[in-house]
Amino acid sequence: MSTETLTKIIGLNPEADYDGISAKPFEEIICAALLKAGAVKRQVKVANRGDGRRGYVDFVLIVAGEVVPIEVDRRTPRQKSIFKVRLINPENAFVVTRSPFRVLKV
Repeated sequence: MSTETLTKIIGLNPEADYDGISAKPFEEIICAALLKAGAVKRQVKVANRGDGRRGYVDFVLIVAGEVVPIEVDRRTPRQKSIFKVRLINPENAFVVTRSPFRVLKV
């Protein structure tokens, strides 16, 4: 999956600022959009988030047999977010930021 494809699936204005929306409602918007494209698993457990502790990936989108992990961060992708999504799919993992809205392949 490409950054452009995932951006179209989510359907939000690229480079818009959604800082006025708190994390939970923003994740609900993302989830609703992802559900239109395929199956979505939320809060998928991973054994290590980069510091030896367990963690969770916000979303795993399953579309056309492809597993696409997606983490949502506020302003910039956090190292632990990148680490977690790459555990699930090292070649096709994404972090979405809300302020500004961006879809980043990591």
